[in-house]
Amino acid sequence: NICFSYGAKTVLSDFNFTMRTGEHVRLLGNNGAGKTTLLKLISGVLRPSAGCVKVSGKVAYLNQDLSLLDFDKSVVENIAEYAGILPHDAHAIAANFGFRGDASKKKVSVLSGGELLKATLAAVIGSKNQPDLLILDEPTNNLDIKSTTVLENALDQYRGAILIVSHDEAFINELHIDRLVVIHG
Repeated sequence: NICFSYGAKTVLSDFNFTMRTGEHVRLLGNNGAGKTTLLKLISGVLRPSAGCVKVSGKVAYLNQDLSLLDFDKSVVENIAEYAGILPHDAHAIAANFGFRGDASKKKVSVLSGGELLKATLAAVIGSKNQPDLLILDEPTNNLDIKSTTVLENALDQYRGAILIVSHDEAFINELHIDRLVVIHG
């Protein structure tokens, strides 16, 4: 029974939603319907004005800006810190995502959109400490075909639950979505 408003504008009213372990769910709805708001509520970025959000396990939220990483640190530093692993292990993960040698030492602030996505995926799902739920908000926005393929391959290896908002039908078709949830705002 989640409710959420931005001032006088109610975005979600008595909304109920449940996911199972390993399930891939796509949220669909018109602009302004509350898709991103729901993702923020589930990830803990926002709190509902009424109702309750219950999440079991570790959650990783990749918002549209991919702002999960520390932009003042290197790719390897971010991977090591986020995954809670040693730098040596972080270098191996970085290499698996295409950051070899000096590329792994780049500060996140200088990465292109595709590189930022790869670095974020490396930190979040590259190690054994993967989240139980991966929340993706329009992950293919501003990505070229090569970067979208990297994302598809990474998600194909990920075994946790995925909650995704995307209007990219070709990308969605590669994700093996189990269920579609439509939000009417």
